[in-house]
Amino acid sequence: MKFKACMFDIDGTLTNLGERFIPDFLKKKLSELIEKGVPLAVCSGRHHPDSIVNRLEGISFAKWILIAENGAVGY
Repeated sequence: MKFKACMFDIDGTLTNLGERFIPDFLKKKLSELIEKGVPLAVCSGRHHPDSIVNRLEGISFAKWILIAENGAVGY
């Protein structure tokens, strides 16, 4: 396997700036990584995990790690 884990910022990286949701083609690629067993993490400067999780709608969370509040909190 090429990657042991992947970490992404959400706003402006997985989503376009000013948009709320991740495009379907990226959701598909992220789901493929999950199916291959690659642990995924997302990070955000946002304070409440629900505002982050809502952007990940439609993607399995079994292997996700969430880093929020500019790295101060992990879920």
